[in-house]
Amino acid sequence: MGAAHDPDLLERIAAVTAKEIAATGVDWTFAPTLAVARNDHWGRTYESYSEDPRIVAEYAPRFVYGLQGHFQEDKVIACVKHWVGDGATLHGIDQGDMCITDDELRKIHVPPYKAAIDAGVLTVMVSLSSWNSVKCHGHKYLITDLLKRELGFEGFVISDWDGIDYLDEDYNECVVQSINAGLDMFMVTSRWQEFIELTKANVLSGRISMERIDDAVRRILRVKYAFGMFEKPRPAMRPLSLDHSCFGSSEHRAVAREAVRKSLVMLKNEDKILPLNKQARILVTGKKRP
Repeated sequence: MGAAHDPDLLERIAAVTAKEIAATGVDWTFAPTLAVARNDHWGRTYESYSEDPRIVAEYAPRFVYGLQGHFQEDKVIACVKHWVGDGATLHGIDQGDMCITDDELRKIHVPPYKAAIDAGVLTVMVSLSSWNSVKCHGHKYLITDLLKRELGFEGFVISDWDGIDYLDEDYNECVVQSINAGLDMFMVTSRWQEFIELTKANVLSGRISMERIDDAVRRILRVKYAFGMFEKPRPAMRPLSLDHSCFGSSEHRAVAREAVRKSLVMLKNEDKILPLNKQARILVTGKKRP
């Protein structure tokens, strides 16, 4: 989609996506991804619109608005991810270490998020990667100082899938570090009961302040109120849930076909690279999938 150079199309794609999500009764989607891919070795370059931060920053507010709009019934809550610099890791290693300066971080990787925040995005997901050997999930400067205070983000920050588990060998330390760093909501797959008990214990001991808990709760409630979740009927009773025409419609498929047409890229077969020599020995590497 980055190759299309069409912000209007991106907003229409997001609007179609929002309507189809809303038809299922879901209120929230983990999109858009605002990674600025800087190394083609990264296995998730397909999640990045461009290596050019200007293109990503131009797309970000349009996609956010397409998803959220003014929080009408055919819109959903957007979540920009992964904060921040997941496309900048050394050697393109997934969930690796971005060994870059603060100036480079701000110049290349922060602008798309600033554009999304200015557009009113309600939620942000933190990256599983690190910045100069410090995991983003426990990075108070990135989450609290930069994202919340300096950029003025007032929504809530969510962890990635079990993202806090990698902060320390002691799970108690993982809980304390991540909450104190500024995470407000957590995706915890199996240790959620332990997470709750450890959070309570550390609040009682004073390692996690009630002010930090109040901030997290306030932010989550703020998002729910902004989206009108307390006024909405249960999903099965919402108008879109009963309207099958808004899911997989010909109108929506037309937008998808337009996206394919506008994003196609022609490659020149220079130096007769293709067709491949049938006698050549070619090494294909990667993790085997079951």
